[in-house]
Amino acid sequence: MLLRRALNLRLAPCLPRNALVKFRPSRPLHTTQPTQYHYDPRPPGLGAKIWYRRDGQPRSKLTGALFVGSALFAIAFLSAIDALDEYNQANYILLCLVFLQKTDITYATTDFTNGTETRNYFHALIRSVVDTSPDVIDEFFVEVDKVLQSGGSEAEQLYDLMRTCASEVHEMLKEIDPEINSLNLGVLILRKMDERVLAVADVVQAFNGGDDAEKVFMYHLIRETHTKDPAARGQDYDSIG
Repeated sequence: MLLRRALNLRLAPCLPRNALVKFRPSRPLHTTQPTQYHYDPRPPGLGAKIWYRRDGQPRSKLTGALFVGSALFAIAFLSAIDALDEYNQANYILLCLVFLQKTDITYATTDFTNGTETRNYFHALIRSVVDTSPDVIDEFFVEVDKVLQSGGSEAEQLYDLMRTCASEVHEMLKEIDPEINSLNLGVLILRKMDERVLAVADVVQAFNGGDDAEKVFMYHLIRETHTKDPAARGQDYDSIG
């Protein structure tokens, strides 16, 4: 009996059942509101975008450092690409000049008043442009020879175009100084050749017609190469060596 009373006393609640209902705090409960910070709008400029968010709140230093590092890497990468493009352009022009000079030496005794010799020199010059397949050029000159063999006004027009280009390039190649103006003069030579080749292609295609699909494609390749400016043509050219 005594043990049962002791257990009842220990298990009995310390407070009456309605004690919590009657509880009224003497002071009202207070909850802390989060502090609201006001930031001015982000100012314009790249630097502001790096160090501040869109709402004007400062970015973390780590985020800013990552932005700066990424920007520096991008600048260095683009600079390397530009340097590589310039190298490829210079390499392309110089390589063309080497082949042009070699051709000029081979045909050093060319008589530009002779139609056949002029044609052969002009043909060799065009084959010196390294980004055009020699097979395409040879196929093109098969069509050129058809016009020349006709003996008509178109043949005289072709002879005049080839003679002017060949004689001018021959003189310009004599002026090349490897230490001064080789690149600039090389661009001028290639531009002059491009102009004449395109003019010759127009005369030949108009005379022979262009219904054959293979010939149409050949003219397309000739024009595609010689329409591009030589100063930018080296970007598509694979470096040798």
